[in-house]
Amino acid sequence: MTRIRVLIVEEHDKVRREMAARLGSEPELELVGTATPGEGAVAMVQRGRPDVILLGLGMRAERGLETCRKVAAIAPEARILVLTSYEDEAEKRKAYRAGACRYFLKDLHSRELIRAIEAPPMAGSQRGRRDD
Repeated sequence: MTRIRVLIVEEHDKVRREMAARLGSEPELELVGTATPGEGAVAMVQRGRPDVILLGLGMRAERGLETCRKVAAIAPEARILVLTSYEDEAEKRKAYRAGACRYFLKDLHSRELIRAIEAPPMAGSQRGRRDD
C-alpha cells in the first residue's frame, strides 16, 4: 500500500503541531514535514515531494496565497487543500486561482480531513477549479 505523503503549511506553531499529531498516527498517511508559509515551505515541497499540501490561510492570507501559487508552479501534481478560519467567498476564489483544489474551514473534523486527503482528484479537475 502506497502511503499519501502530506506536508502541513501553517503560520501558527500550535495549529501545525496539532495537525501533525492528528495526521501523524494515520497508517495511510506519511507526514513529510511542517513549515510556515513562504520560501521554507516552497523548499520543503521541492525536497519532500508531497502528494497533498495542507495550506493554512491565516491573518496574512496574501502570504499563504503567494505560497500556494509558488507551490502549484513547482509541484503541479500535488493537491493543495486550503484550510482557513473563516468562510470568505472572495478569498476562496483567490485560493482556487492560486492553485488550490479544495477549500475547508480549519474546524473540520479529523475524519473529514483525512477523507479529503485520501480522496482522489476528480476526473477532469484542473488546478484552480473547484473539484467538490
